This record gives sequence, C-alpha cells and structure tokens, in this order.
Amino acid sequence: MILLKQLLKRLDEIAPLAIAEEWDNVGLLVGDPDSEIHRVMTCLTITQATVSEAIAKRVDCIVVHHPIPFKPISQITTSTSTGRYLWQLASNEIAVYSPHTAWDNARFGINQKLAEFFQLEDIRPMVPLKSEIVNRISSLVPAEDLRLIGTGRIGTVTKDETISMIISGIHEMIHKPRIERNQSLITKVNRIAFVCGSGGSFANAAKKAGADLLITGEATYHQFLEASNLGLGLITFGHYPSEAGAMRVLSDMLCESFPELQVWRSHDETDAYCTEI
Repeated sequence: MILLKQLLKRLDEIAPLAIAEEWDNVGLLVGDPDSEIHRVMTCLTITQATVSEAIAKRVDCIVVHHPIPFKPISQITTSTSTGRYLWQLASNEIAVYSPHTAWDNARFGINQKLAEFFQLEDIRPMVPLKSEIVNRISSLVPAEDLRLIGTGRIGTVTKDETISMIISGIHEMIHKPRIERNQSLITKVNRIAFVCGSGGSFANAAKKAGADLLITGEATYHQFLEASNLGLGLITFGHYPSEAGAMRVLSDMLCESFPELQVWRSHDETDAYCTEI
C-alpha cells in the first residue's frame, strides 16, 4: 500500500520545494496526505481535457507542473474554470501536487535536461541559489548536487555552433517547435543559457552570466528588443514544447521509485497554441 505522503516525500527529494521561486505556489494543493493511492498522472497544465482523463481513469493524484490555484482565490465555484476544475477534482478525491519552479531548477530538472541535450560543458545554474536557501536545504540535498541547483542553466558549447545549427538542434529535440528569434548579429555561439517556460525576462541575467544566447519557451516583443540591445541572441520555441517532455521524465522517475503504482504522462493533453499552416 502506498500513501500519498510517501509520493510527496519522493517528489520533494526529486525537486525540493525549498528551491522554488518565492512567488510560486508549490506542493500539495488539493488532497489528504494520508490517503491511499494507486494511479498517478503527470501533466503540464490542469485543463478540462486533463481533468476528464483523470476522472475517467480513476486517478488518485495529478502531478501538474503549473499550479492550480496559482494565485489565492476566495471562492471555489463552477462559475470560473479554476473553480470548476478544483471542484471536479476534489469531488472525485483526486489530489493535486505541483513542483513547478522547483522542478525547473532541480538537479535533474527541466533546465538541466535542456542543457544536457545540447551536450554543453561546465553546466551550472544561470542564477545560483541565494545563500539563505543553500543553508536551508544543505541537510536535505547532497553536497555535490547543491552547486547544480538554481534558476536556469548555462554551459559552454563543445564545438563551433551557429544560430542556424542550434535551431536545427531544437527541431531534433522537439516535434514542431514554434521558433522565433531576435535580430541578433551573433554568428558563433560559445555559451548558451536555458530557461524553460516564460524566460524572456531573464535576458539581463543570461548576459551577466556570460551567455551569448538565451533559449527559452516564450518571450514578449519588448524582451526580444531588450536582448538585442544587450547584444544577446534570443530564441524561443514555445512554452508547451519547452516543458511538456519533462513531465514524462518525471513520470518515469516515479514509476521507478514506486513500481506498485500506475504512473503515466497525460495522453489527452495538447498545446494551447494552434499554428496555422
């Protein structure tokens, strides 16, 4: 028999909640830690599709990347999508857990996997953890892992890379990415920074860390302009594509930790964007 609190303990080992960004809403958001669980589903976002799949397949816990609720709410009613989803999940005794930025920044988290795909050397956090957070989690995290926990990742390329070559690499990594780039004058890239999701606001941090190029999920028009003004290349390839695959990685890790559980990445979740051809 596996209890929800055992799953929560393992999730906190994989992505310690203490390293989540201060503004984030992470951890167990709905549910009873002492409840027995048998089926766990991971997904990027709670939508009607993922809620319906969880109910139909009698899921006991959803591990979702994006928190719900994200901001405090005063009512849970079916008059809003957030309230409707929470009501449906709670009515079917489905717990909700979100690691969000803790999983982004973890030792084996999303940004680490992106950097490893491009076979970078000397991979390290783009923005290291604050010293008070390091002190708080030093007893929970192996010492050799502490230096690899932090916001984003930055690393050095192992061979001559151009922007075009890197874009080709993104197409190899992601099925149908939505590539956008700024008007950068950079021809060769030596150091690349990665921030999954909405990472356009990290242009200045990437430049300070010594990056020639920042790769992220999405950025605003003005963030593209800012990167250009900094002399930093900026490539986006979609919020969903930058993070969705990591929820399969997380489900695989949970399967390995709990062979008694049925754990899978949502089959019905799709990208919110639809690009016309």
